[in-house]
Amino acid sequence: MVTVVDSGALEDAMLHPENYPDLIVRVAGYSAVFVNLDPTVQHEILSRTLYDERNSLK
Repeated sequence: MVTVVDSGALEDAMLHPENYPDLIVRVAGYSAVFVNLDPTVQHEILSRTLYDERNSLK
């Protein structure tokens, strides 16, 4: 199980879901397999990850 990923891993999982069957993410209080989520939800998770990455550098 993956516990920490960066935006690059999420972007790659969106492009190559077959390589990430076990990528688990936290969504609204529950865990879900990232590649099984609706693309809209995947993009939302990616945008939050990008926001956190950018703001953690400050």
